[in-house]
Amino acid sequence: MIINYKYSSLKKLKLSYKNITGKNNTGQITFYHRGAGYKKNYRIIDFKKKFMCVLGIVKRIEYNPLKKNYLMVINYLNNILTYNNLIKNLKINDFINDFNNTILNGSTYYLKQFPSGTFISLLELYYNSKLKTIRSAGSKGQVLSKTKNLVSIKLPSGKVRKFLNNCKAVSGLIEPNYKKYLPVLKAGLNRNNNLKPTVRGVAMNPIDHPHGGGQGKTSGGRKMSTSPWSKYTKGLKPKKKKQKLSYDYK
Repeated sequence: MIINYKYSSLKKLKLSYKNITGKNNTGQITFYHRGAGYKKNYRIIDFKKKFMCVLGIVKRIEYNPLKKNYLMVINYLNNILTYNNLIKNLKINDFINDFNNTILNGSTYYLKQFPSGTFISLLELYYNSKLKTIRSAGSKGQVLSKTKNLVSIKLPSGKVRKFLNNCKAVSGLIEPNYKKYLPVLKAGLNRNNNLKPTVRGVAMNPIDHPHGGGQGKTSGGRKMSTSPWSKYTKGLKPKKKKQKLSYDYK
């Protein structure tokens, strides 16, 4: 079986992305230590799963710099390319057959098709919506039990929630992000990742920070460490927020 594959059609699935520099619309810095970084493109991922029972082949594996996970390019029999989150143990030239009777790793099915105990990812919250949950790198859910219309699933947080049996999900867990375990061997790697260096308050002048000034390596000179605006940053009890009632209208 031969499927035509064109790299030029992948350009339609990429959009330009403005790098975050930590400034608001007036140019004032609101989030510090952000800037520089290499240019990134946004990949349009197929979360709707439009193709029913269409055979596809994994043709390419890429790294998504914006979401910090891996992507795979699927080429379907109708010569359409789509981006999808990479599922673990999937390799190039592996087959994907969504909504088929036989369950394959990385393919999409309804929840009523999964046997109990299988691991899933990219789950729908409601019928005929986008795949919105269990999308981060290394996350997975598990099918626990099924009834006539509902399926109970254990989410990555440990909570058990019931979904309609006609919601869609992908079999298998998402490929973990191994790049975050690599050591930072030079400062240029952080600059490429849109991170600027931080300066200690003790190394500043008194006009720039409450910890600044003094002769040599002096301590902060205060009871507790503070922010540049003289607010305590350690040793304070967290504030309890009032829980609001949330209603589910769907």
